Amino acid sequence: MKPHSLCLLLLCILFVPIVATAQNSPWDPAKIHMVSRELALGVFGVFADDVDRKDRTGTNAGFVVGRNGVLVIESLVNGTLASELLGEIRKHTTLPIRYLVNTSYHGDHCYGNFLFPAETTIISHRKTKEFIDSKFEQDRKFMLGLMGEGRGIEEVVPRSADVTLSESLSVDLGGRRIEILHIGFAQTPGDLII
Repeated sequence: MKPHSLCLLLLCILFVPIVATAQNSPWDPAKIHMVSRELALGVFGVFADDVDRKDRTGTNAGFVVGRNGVLVIESLVNGTLASELLGEIRKHTTLPIRYLVNTSYHGDHCYGNFLFPAETTIISHRKTKEFIDSKFEQDRKFMLGLMGEGRGIEEVVPRSADVTLSESLSVDLGGRRIEILHIGFAQTPGDLII
């Protein structure tokens, strides 16, 4: 095989999955609407409204309400879903959103950060902050290739953590203590559990 033919073949092999993925994205953020459910007293999960009718859902988030404020887990993949998340929080409390935790640097965990109030302290693992600060545009291009255009990813603005951790951090919401832990690599070097 000639060198230029081999290069063309390799480009086709590499390009076809990207096109197929964009046309058949794993889920479409433009078609998802978020709803909240109280899982325990003051602890809410936020899910796609069709979560009970599907084998899997595209994305989810959560929040915890204490006496002094709210801690949010994840900000979702675009401004529209982040706005819906904020709306779900406001259905249950008017307390200030004091903290937002990103458990990963993947876009569906942190792309909505930019819509949270300026006074909200964003918390992540230091590796997550480093990734967002140095590779955000590269990651957004990847997500556009994966999800396709017109799904709100184009308008996302990077906003990384104000506070980072390497192992653990404890947050007091007033009568409710939240433990944020890094117990090792799951999907990224900076994965956290709450």
